[in-house]
Amino acid sequence: MGIMNIRRALLQSRSIEKETVSGSFVTFNTNIAALIPSMSINVQLIQSGTGDPSVDNPRMITGRSSANIIFNNDTITIDWSDTAGTIYQGLLDVINGILQVTRVGYVITEIGGDTGWVIKSYGTASGYGCWLSIGKYDALPGYGATPTNGDSRGLCSYGRWRNGAQDYINEWRACITKSNSTVYHPNIVFTRQPSGFNSVERVNELLDSLTVPLVVCYDLATPIVYQLDPVELQAQAGQNTVSSDCGDMTLEYWTY
Repeated sequence: MGIMNIRRALLQSRSIEKETVSGSFVTFNTNIAALIPSMSINVQLIQSGTGDPSVDNPRMITGRSSANIIFNNDTITIDWSDTAGTIYQGLLDVINGILQVTRVGYVITEIGGDTGWVIKSYGTASGYGCWLSIGKYDALPGYGATPTNGDSRGLCSYGRWRNGAQDYINEWRACITKSNSTVYHPNIVFTRQPSGFNSVERVNELLDSLTVPLVVCYDLATPIVYQLDPVELQAQAGQNTVSSDCGDMTLEYWTY
């Protein structure tokens, strides 16, 4: 904060305070031209379309490798492609340059070989054809507690997690399995497949035929933290406008 602005506030017997605004597009007015003390962005993935995703209604999932902020007339790009890669959810502390990744994602174009994705189980259900489960044996980062039920178990471009009697509806589901009490693995269940759908070759033929990529995402119990470059943002006296292209912001500014 400029010394002259502080003196002016003191001379006018006014206290200098922080105010907070939130949203993907915000405006605020201040009497002080000063650095922004804090700004965070809830980075969210992009999922196209509407309704529940299914084999009949696939919804493209796209992650983020950067954030664009328009601060008054300046565009600031924060790129983490070389640091964190593509992320599917996270919290970005803009001022301190700290990115906390809270959801990981996988784009699955094939299984077998050195992909790490393998067939885990296979079976049939009366009236529903074959089902097959694939997954990784690599542990999900940050998982040390039992995953919660519901959609937080996994997000998939072709389905959502369901329990009980609806196991064999026409969706492919992302879920989490465990090999012991503390190690959890990403998993996908394919449903309503023809007889004999139980080989790497058959799965890869299916994946190769998709018009929308198979993407699965999993929430992490503990965020993965990356250090990026800090950013300085200078508010101007008067009206300021700020927007973000990847999620809602929470921003603090000085005023009196």
